[in-house]
Amino acid sequence: MACELVELIGDEASTWPVGVAQSPQGCCRWLDVDLLDGDLSDPGAPGFRAVFSGTPGEGRFDPDPTAWMAPARAAFKARLAALDRRTLVRPHHAHVLSDVPGTRSMLEGHAARPVALDVAAIMSPSMLADPEPHLDRILHGLGNMAGAVLITDARPDEQEGTVACSPGCGQIPGAVLARCIEAWLLPDLPADVTIAVPPGQREATTRWLGWL
Repeated sequence: MACELVELIGDEASTWPVGVAQSPQGCCRWLDVDLLDGDLSDPGAPGFRAVFSGTPGEGRFDPDPTAWMAPARAAFKARLAALDRRTLVRPHHAHVLSDVPGTRSMLEGHAARPVALDVAAIMSPSMLADPEPHLDRILHGLGNMAGAVLITDARPDEQEGTVACSPGCGQIPGAVLARCIEAWLLPDLPADVTIAVPPGQREATTRWLGWL
């Protein structure tokens, strides 16, 4: 069960892919911005926008326990409450929204599908060592909350925990990810939810997932 993949139009050099996913059914702007402390003003911009939840730690993608403590969660909820439902939140393993239970509880009621689902960004280095059960859990737990989807591979990185990489060059098995997407995401996915891949990687991603 393959699906249409939309290439992001954006910066190929970003640690985590950003850019615009545009299709006849919908549009989502994947921004290099954190909800916790970023500039979220974009009056009149079309479609949805996807932003990271962010962290109060010094390193933007470095794990820091303060991201999961009450003050950071309260600050996140306060900023989220001021935003409209076009804003989707992209979890990351080092950010305020870092796992399935936290993401579900913190985003409940914000929108029908409030998650910008980038599975690779949720995968910590330890999860990449045995990815299959984590891919199943993430897609099963967040698939029905996804308002936009981004598919990429990931590898461990000494500085930032994990980083995105070209399909097949990381530690996420494409066939397993495809199975989880087909089982937990695609059956009930609305037509206006875009499924994006990094710039220039549509064909390579399709082959990696076994959809060619």
